[in-house]
Amino acid sequence: MARKRNEAERERLLQVAYKLMTEQGFENTSLSDIAKAANITKSLVQYYFPAKEIIATTLVERGLNTIYEQISKDKEINIPNSVVMAFAVGYALFHYSFYNNIITKYLIQEYIENRLYTMQVVDTGLEWFEEKEPKLFAKLREEDPHFDDKLSFAFGGIIEYVYECNENGREIDGDFIIEFALKTIEPTFKLIVDDDTDLINISMYFPDDWFKKHVKEYNKKMFGI
Repeated sequence: MARKRNEAERERLLQVAYKLMTEQGFENTSLSDIAKAANITKSLVQYYFPAKEIIATTLVERGLNTIYEQISKDKEINIPNSVVMAFAVGYALFHYSFYNNIITKYLIQEYIENRLYTMQVVDTGLEWFEEKEPKLFAKLREEDPHFDDKLSFAFGGIIEYVYECNENGREIDGDFIIEFALKTIEPTFKLIVDDDTDLINISMYFPDDWFKKHVKEYNKKMFGI
């Protein structure tokens, strides 16, 4: 008889895994380490997370859902359409990830050292967005046959930039990353939104100190911290 999934147990494993990964790094954390720290068997960890990478993508998905909920319920933020919402969620996830002292530099650094890991995060984000807005993606592909190629080019360029900064010891310019990505894919999105919609200056949709005000709420929902 198949074991019934226990969401509380799965949640506890996520938090244990995250704590270990921020303390000793993603590469150095094994499923066996997680099992030992959680005082359960490795096979039980594998039941919930067959591969370590699934833990990472699960956290990315949770981050996106948490931010989406934060923005949707906030009366201070006026999001005019689903395209702006997608840009706003992506912008917020980037901000929370790079400028949040709970998400340690150790874990972020390790992820940006590896192109495969970074692309995994990007792919997870795009899949999440497409699941949220399948009709929007269908429309974008209808309007622009090169839509998927442009996405790959934009995010592939970001990954290479981050990787090169890391390799050469240069500081990563977060504002440059956002500007580059938005300028690359904005023309396609502009095909299906009003001309007045400002996608490049996505930060304008967030009130001053919005992230500082909501980061504790985000960390609580994400990591139980």
